[in-house]
Amino acid sequence: MLYDIEILDIELRKTEAGTRLLQVFNAHVDEVFFLVGHHRQVTVAWQRNHGPAFISSFLETNITPDTLLKKEINGVTVYALIRRMAAALQEAGSPALRKAIGDHIATVLEWTEACNSMNDVLQRLKDMSALPYETSLS
Repeated sequence: MLYDIEILDIELRKTEAGTRLLQVFNAHVDEVFFLVGHHRQVTVAWQRNHGPAFISSFLETNITPDTLLKKEINGVTVYALIRRMAAALQEAGSPALRKAIGDHIATVLEWTEACNSMNDVLQRLKDMSALPYETSLS
């Protein structure tokens, strides 16, 4: 099976958790893109932590669902990228974005460590009854 963004969207919407994930993503994607492009601290965090390379890698792995996701690029782990971007976005973002990051960062970081492919992510979503509205780091 081949994936593209539209097929991935359909697969995500097949589960309550995937639908919730898309709702959170869609509610904040424009603000995140704006901050990455226009807020110095966020832009620097994105570039220094190889955000564009990780996105390219993700899009490449989206071609086939079993392709392994890259966990490290040029000495930076995807886990570090996500933590650093979360910190920069929480500092620069709107109250709603800060809350969304705070609510979901623990789940995202857990999946970053546990998932090696899009199939792994989709299986996690199928195994969940719903994406939690709030999580926390302990």
